[in-house]
Parts: sequence; structure tokens; C-alpha cells
Amino acid sequence: MRKMKVWIFISGFFVLSLLIVISILIHWGLLTDVNSDFATEALLEYRCDGDMDISVNVNDKDDILILKRILKGNSTELSPSCGFYAVRITMFDDSNSIIFHPASDGCSVLKIGKSAKYIEISDSARRN
Repeated sequence: MRKMKVWIFISGFFVLSLLIVISILIHWGLLTDVNSDFATEALLEYRCDGDMDISVNVNDKDDILILKRILKGNSTELSPSCGFYAVRITMFDDSNSIIFHPASDGCSVLKIGKSAKYIEISDSARRN
């Protein structure tokens, strides 16, 4: 009887440990590193119902560095309930580019291009 209880305890512990490891692996699998370190320029675009389209090319090294810090992080496939339509940030160099769509409703989330992946801007990055 005692051996049976020990066996049940060990089995339960093993199953719980296995579930924790699987959960961590799934979480890591949903995260993708977003890296814009290659970028030497940025294009900021604002669209307002076709009435006013504003496009600003950013090529100052210090400004690009600040954008890279803000836009760096891990993406996730979780779907927030934010709106992404008015602003587009394109980070690029001669051969690479990545597009971000900041939430236009105050959320601290960016959509990556046309994908279903998002990154969250940290509080410290928002303050800088």
C-alpha cells in the first residue's frame, strides 16, 4: 500500500513537471525575436482617411537608434483588441525592411507588417 502511494506521488509529480515543461516550450514557440538592428533609415507614415497623408523619412543616426530600442522585443501571436490602421513605421536598409503598425487607440502594442504577430512596447521604452 505504501509503495502504491509513493508510485502515485512520483507519477503525479512527473506529469505535473512534464506539463510545465510543455507549457514553457509552447510559450517560447509563440515568441519570435524582432530585430531591426539592420536598419539605417525609417519611414514614418500617417494616413487620415485619405484627407491628409504625412510621410517623414528619418535618417539621423540618433533617431534611428532610439526607434530600434523602442521597436525591439519578442513578438507573439496573441491577438490584442487594439486598432492598427493610421500609422506605419518602416525600418529599412538597402536590402532589408520590417514594417510596424502602432496601435492607434493608445494600446502599447505594435502589429508586425501584415502578419498576426505583435510586440508590446515596454513602459520604459514609452517614456524615452
